[in-house]
Amino acid sequence: MENKQLELNSLQLKKSDYKLIGGYLTIVTFWLIYKFTIENYSLREYLVDIPVALLQVVVLLLIAKKLIEYYFINKGSLILFILIGFLSLWFIGFCTMVSGDYSNLGSIPWERYNPVSKTIIFNVQNSIYNIAIPLSLISGKKYYEHQLSISRLINTQMELELKILRAQFDPHFLYNSLNTIDALIGYSSDEEIKKYISNLAALYRYLVNIKDEEIVKLEDEIALGKNYLFLTETQFENDYDIYFNLSNVPSHKYLPNGAFLTTLENVVKHNKAYNGVKIKVEITIVSDKICIKNTKPPKKKRGGKSVGIGLENLQKQYQLLSNQEITIQDNEDSYAICLPLLNIINEATQ
Repeated sequence: MENKQLELNSLQLKKSDYKLIGGYLTIVTFWLIYKFTIENYSLREYLVDIPVALLQVVVLLLIAKKLIEYYFINKGSLILFILIGFLSLWFIGFCTMVSGDYSNLGSIPWERYNPVSKTIIFNVQNSIYNIAIPLSLISGKKYYEHQLSISRLINTQMELELKILRAQFDPHFLYNSLNTIDALIGYSSDEEIKKYISNLAALYRYLVNIKDEEIVKLEDEIALGKNYLFLTETQFENDYDIYFNLSNVPSHKYLPNGAFLTTLENVVKHNKAYNGVKIKVEITIVSDKICIKNTKPPKKKRGGKSVGIGLENLQKQYQLLSNQEITIQDNEDSYAICLPLLNIINEATQ
């Protein structure tokens, strides 16, 4: 998709990021203690200036993160990003300056803060100097992790594409579909035959069109799922009872390519009707997740292991595309998979 990328997984702070920031703050603490000792600072300056300096770095990093997420990426407003960023640098720098003067003099010398223009320049410079190194360290680390994620995503996406091709372009799938058409000719109306062929054609057409996409629209994936399940219901006749409870499909939501189809295939692969008892499948959307829940047949009629390579690859794909994970509920009589819905953001600023 043009001018779009996935939500802000790369900006999420991880345990290693906190360790990096903590290490930097530790070094700064020892450096300030050494500096204050050489320059004979008072005890009050030790107790006030060092914590304030550390707090300034932490607050500026948090502000920078929020501004980048909200104004620069989500809103795409470069002007607001620069304006609010400048005001934040000034305000935090001003608070730090006032704190330093108070710890040194025991009072706040307001008369020294004129002219205002020079004070603003000093405050902004002070904030920039204190945030430059930690921000550079975090940015460099995030860039490296982003490039590594892209490499992993390419490999995982290739595996998923191959699986989708094997599953849907597999000669067995086409062979079974053609056999179903042949059987329909004997006992079904022309309208039913046309409907089956139309769904089969729509399935293949869609797979060809989106095979190179990383994410696809939720409504398109649902349409694909309906095509696939119609074919499945026709082939297996009365094995499945499928209900789409999707009256509240959200707009502008996405899924990883092949995610929905993989979960539906998982249902068909591992669950077959037994003694006239259908497999009931319910598809719902709850709390920004699309959930596929199915009943289980007797154990002796169940397929192989439920969490196979397909779901493992899908889990990896979610980990690379976002900070969310698939949730699986495996009960005695039912099995449910919930796929988080993804957002997208504009790459280009406005």
